[in-house]
Amino acid sequence: MKTIQTDVLVIGSGFAGIVSATCAAESGADVTLVTESHIFSGSTFGNANFGFGIIGPENENDVDNLVEQICTVGRGMAQEPLVRTLASRVVPTVMDLKRFNIHFEEPKDNTKAEFIPCFDRKHRNFHLFNKKHTIERYDAAMTQLGVCRLPFTEILRLEKRSGMICGAFALSQGELVYISCKAVILASGGLSSLYRYRYGNKNISVMGQYLALSAGARLTNIEFMQFIPGYIDPFPGTITNERTYKYCQFKDPVTGRVLSLGTPEEWREALEIRSTHGPFTTELPSRALDILIFKTQMVTGQGITLHYNDALKTYKSEFMDHYFIWLRETLGLTMDDDILIGTYYHASNGGICINERAETCVPGLFACGEATSGMHGADRVGGMSMANCLTFGTIAGRNAAAFAADVSESRPAPEDTPELFTFAGAEDMIRQIQDLTFRELSICRTGRGLCHVRDSINVMQQRLEAEKKPVSRLTEENCPDVVLAKRLESMLPVVDALARAMELRKESRGSHYREDYPAHASDLGRRLIETMDGKKIIVEFEK
Repeated sequence: MKTIQTDVLVIGSGFAGIVSATCAAESGADVTLVTESHIFSGSTFGNANFGFGIIGPENENDVDNLVEQICTVGRGMAQEPLVRTLASRVVPTVMDLKRFNIHFEEPKDNTKAEFIPCFDRKHRNFHLFNKKHTIERYDAAMTQLGVCRLPFTEILRLEKRSGMICGAFALSQGELVYISCKAVILASGGLSSLYRYRYGNKNISVMGQYLALSAGARLTNIEFMQFIPGYIDPFPGTITNERTYKYCQFKDPVTGRVLSLGTPEEWREALEIRSTHGPFTTELPSRALDILIFKTQMVTGQGITLHYNDALKTYKSEFMDHYFIWLRETLGLTMDDDILIGTYYHASNGGICINERAETCVPGLFACGEATSGMHGADRVGGMSMANCLTFGTIAGRNAAAFAADVSESRPAPEDTPELFTFAGAEDMIRQIQDLTFRELSICRTGRGLCHVRDSINVMQQRLEAEKKPVSRLTEENCPDVVLAKRLESMLPVVDALARAMELRKESRGSHYREDYPAHASDLGRRLIETMDGKKIIVEFEK
């Protein structure tokens, strides 16, 4: 078995992983970056995004206001110390990117309503980044800093000695390797791989959350996640621009009948409000549109038709112009083209518990980006996800490097290697899980549906244990099957924990909507915490 020596191991190559790896290397650490797919493979860099924006306070006097707004939108689920760290450090961190010659754009006129972030109430400091330029600059920086990059590498297990992280087993380039390290940064993304309709890289798995729990870290807020309408046809997985919705008609794709709910006045108000935010929320009357899209999608399998009204063609908007220019140049679509849209998983608001230093409760284990929790809550202010990736990615990289510098030496590989096996039905079962979770664990959740998910997952777990076949010798031919089987093994308990969290939260709050409990419950304004006991994930309200 091959052994790789490094100071800091970064798992994940989305924006948070790239930032943390670069910052750790800048701080003097020897860094190895691994990812299940190609480098720059996170949802930030996916084809669905036409750019990514980072917001922050307008000035120092605006920090308190932004903290207050994030906590308000979080509905009691955000943690003020993490929120304050994010709000106070994001703009200086953005400005510091000049060391890599990374440029960004600012609105020519940010007084337009379109530049008020989702779920916010005022304009903020706004920076728009070009994906291609950002990738080029970070690629050059990592090359210059000597960051070792291992694409198509699957981490199987984190190792600890005396309670402290000391390495990880991985499948890389068709062989089992041990990566000996002094610190690990989990920047592995959210829960997208659990869902059939999802944005971002299709190869991202939930292994990061599973690895964190297995190592002794905690998760929280996993029941809060964002769902956003996107294209089903043409160009599936392309994100829509919610700012256009007040200029749109939504039609039945079969009959062409214009769809609406309530009175014409109520529907117009719902569309006006829905044009101010991208993700679904239960907190506003605009939730009616998302529920309509989702339920139609479940019945027809093809969503509903979005048709742009003529009024949009005469409306002048820098924000919308940017989107339609990208749409025309990239996909060849214009405002004259009708599209079929449906519901897509977009991002997790919850994940691994960290503190202001991006540390988990396990010494030597750090986390950042969408894999983490605390700086967001039940809903998330727009532009703060990328702010999180940049700010806490920087914090994680620098603190992991400092931690590694204080560790005297790396530890040798342990003798007990991870169990390797194949399972003939792995690919089919993963698809079953993704269909099941999309039906029952996305926008509309019910006690009956959640119970059905848990029963189904239990049956799948029993089948996996009964039918998996041990692999004594890893080969180039069987390695892909081993990877699929290990991904399935990590998905099953995470889906069960997710269903239990949604089951315990018998209320609707932010992005969590229980059809059978449509209102807030005053006694449930607490976070749910997930921990692992053996192979079982425990889900309970924070004491």
